Amino acid sequence: MRVSREQLLEVFASLDTDELMARHASGNLTELAYEVAEEEMRRRGINLRPTPEQYQAFCDHVCEAHSWYKHLPLLNGGHFVVFVAADAGIGCLVGVPAGVAGPDSAPVYKLVTPPEGREFTDKHPRIHHTWQTTEEYRRRFGYLDYMFRRGPDKPYARDAGPLVRLPEQVEERCGFVLYPYASQNFGDVITWRKHKEAIDQLRAGAAHPARDELLELARLATALKTAWAALGDPVTERLLAPGNLAPGNDDAKARSLEAPVEWRSYLDLEERVRAASEPLRAQEAEKVRAALAQLDDWLQHRW
Repeated sequence: MRVSREQLLEVFASLDTDELMARHASGNLTELAYEVAEEEMRRRGINLRPTPEQYQAFCDHVCEAHSWYKHLPLLNGGHFVVFVAADAGIGCLVGVPAGVAGPDSAPVYKLVTPPEGREFTDKHPRIHHTWQTTEEYRRRFGYLDYMFRRGPDKPYARDAGPLVRLPEQVEERCGFVLYPYASQNFGDVITWRKHKEAIDQLRAGAAHPARDELLELARLATALKTAWAALGDPVTERLLAPGNLAPGNDDAKARSLEAPVEWRSYLDLEERVRAASEPLRAQEAEKVRAALAQLDDWLQHRW
C-alpha cells in the first residue's frame, strides 16, 4: 500500500520529539518518509546540520576512530560513507545476567538498553579512547556519523547504534575508499607481517593509487628497523632513558650532535619516514573532507 506525503505528515506530526528522532534514525524509512520526517523536524527547530568546527573535528575523528592500520587492507582499503543521523553517538548497551551454560555453569550475559536510556553517560560510558559519552560526542561532532565495510559486497558496521539505510544520493556522493595509512602511525607498522603480502604484491607490479609512495615508505621503514637493530641494546637503553634521545622527542635533533653517529643516522631515517608518511595520510584526510563537503551541500538543500 502506497503512503502519501499527506499521510506521512500526519503520522510524524503526531509523534513527540523523541519518537520523531528515533523514527528518523531507524534506518527503515523510504526516501519520501525521510523528507517528510525532516520537514517536521525543521518545523520544530531541530537542525541536524553540523557547524564548520564539527565538520573539521569529525574529519580528524574518522581518520583515527580506530587503528585502521590494523583493520583495513592495504591493497583495497575500506568503503566508508559519512552522513547525519538523529541517533549519532547513541546506542548504549549493558550486560545483564541471563543464566548459566555449559558443564561448568558459566554465567551468560545478554546486552540490553539500560533503564536510563540509550545515551552513553558517565555512569554507562562507551569504552573507547575517542569518545565516551553522548554529550561529548554531540558537542564535538553534532549529528555526524559514519559507517564502513571492507568491500562493496560486505555489510556495513557502525560504531554505535543500528545500521542506517541511507538515501542513494548520500551513498553515492558521500562514500569513499579509505586506506590504512589514514592512521598517523602507519609508517611504524608498514613492515608488520600483516602488510607483507600486500607490499610484495606492490613490488611485483600490483596496481595501487599510491604504489610508488608506499614502496618508498616501506623501503625507509625497513632501513629504520635495521638502523635501530644496529645500535645494540646498551646504546638503545641509554638513549631511551628518561631525558635522553627517545624517538620523537622535540629536542632530539638539537641534541643529536651529542649522540653517536649511528644515532644521528637513525634520527635522520626516522624523520624521512615521517615525511614520507604525512602526504599519504593527508590525501586520505582530504577524501573525508571532500565527502563531508558533499554531505554539507546535500544538507543545504534539506535544512
